Amino acid sequence: ANLATALGFGRTREVGLRKAFGASQGQLLRQFLLESITLVLFAGLLALASVELLLPVYNEWVGRSVELEYLDIIPTLIATCIGTGLLAGAYPAYLISRHQAVAGLRNDLLTGRRGSRVRTLLIASQFAISLFILALVAIIQLQNAKLIELNDSYPRSEVVVLSQIEDSRVVGKVQQLGDALASVAGVRSVTFSSGIPFLQTGGSITVVDTGVAPDDALELLMVSMDAAYFDAYNINLTSGQMIDFTRDDGGSREVVINQTAAQQLGHPVAQDSIGRVFEAVDENGDKQHYRVVGTVLEQYFLGVHMKEQPIAFSIDPDRYEFCSVRLDRPIDDELLQQIDAAWAKVIPELPVRRAFLTDYFDRFFRIPRLIGQLIALFAGIAITLALIGLFGLAAFMAQRRTREIGLRKVMGAERNQLIRLLIWQFTLPVLWSLPVALPLAYWASDIYLDFFAERVAHVIPIIAATSIICLFIAWLVVAVHAIGVARARPAQSLRYR
Repeated sequence: ANLATALGFGRTREVGLRKAFGASQGQLLRQFLLESITLVLFAGLLALASVELLLPVYNEWVGRSVELEYLDIIPTLIATCIGTGLLAGAYPAYLISRHQAVAGLRNDLLTGRRGSRVRTLLIASQFAISLFILALVAIIQLQNAKLIELNDSYPRSEVVVLSQIEDSRVVGKVQQLGDALASVAGVRSVTFSSGIPFLQTGGSITVVDTGVAPDDALELLMVSMDAAYFDAYNINLTSGQMIDFTRDDGGSREVVINQTAAQQLGHPVAQDSIGRVFEAVDENGDKQHYRVVGTVLEQYFLGVHMKEQPIAFSIDPDRYEFCSVRLDRPIDDELLQQIDAAWAKVIPELPVRRAFLTDYFDRFFRIPRLIGQLIALFAGIAITLALIGLFGLAAFMAQRRTREIGLRKVMGAERNQLIRLLIWQFTLPVLWSLPVALPLAYWASDIYLDFFAERVAHVIPIIAATSIICLFIAWLVVAVHAIGVARARPAQSLRYR
């Protein structure tokens, strides 16, 4: 609307001339609104063509197959374009067409302050929306970077995960498969387990500590593993010792638990849980006694998008579902072919099914990453539209004050003073947008960050920094016209009509 208003004021003499020849305000209003609707319809047609061209790229990006249903889209698109054209063109059309023919022929609209409050409100609204979205983009991008950093403890790019280990055709050949994979050049270690990072599998058990009432039962995620599991996934003991994988005394089963499990078992200091014995009931109702022999750090086993879960690591080969192959060199096609060949050699009747640990990480991370990319796109569109409107309005306002600027230069004003004057004129509306945009941005970012166990720190300084960046961009846009006007010779400015 700001740009339309600026362009419309350039037609004031045309409007005055039309009124002098008998045109009514209603006729002019209909003409300007029709022009606005036509322009938006052409823009909608261009947008629809762009969507059609970009749709294959989008489908490949999100892994979906989306098609345009034109019978459903076209009526909605036409209605949207007409509504947008009316909203965008109503104020400029009314402002330009309501004045008398004499005022238009004398260009009075270019010298008065009519509509200045509405234009200021429009600038403030545009920048409030732009600041809001831009601040959200900054928060989301920094939070995504924190997610990646927190999950760097696991070697995502160095582990190939083979599934189907629970298949009856694989169960009896686990040892043979492990030996075949370990013999592949470039393989550092091979481990079998019922669960892997970033994937909630392996089952759970209901734990009732000795002497604790059943109402205080604790549900533990149980991950069955072998001796190479901790080394393959960079999981380090913080206290106690590793499970004795050679021991099978038929009594209590040894487990290593994480700090969350230790705390929920009543030990704020994880080390104090060493030696603790508890009874567990699995999904089948079978009871088993477990003895804590060690504890490990919190490493967000299920991903940072979920709060830390109480986890116990134990021995139970019957529950194996995954084979994790840790590599000691970058993954390439040749290495993957050798892993596939090792599987086919041992289990030729079952096709290999493999994925990278990064793929499991991306299953949850792709959602916040997609949100960040989409909001960044909308932020780019919003800030571009705001700056285009500001650009046009700055040109219009500089044009309105051409004689004033020429007179100021004659009276001794310096170029830098004139540039600051013009820039400050547009700084106020942008500053007025801050009390609206910043609280809304903080509120929205707080809602988004509540989805994660760990949040990015210093949210307020980040939002403040984005507002400063947006303000500097606005200054740069206005300065383009301000410098040109301030450099003009006073004689030319004073002769301007």
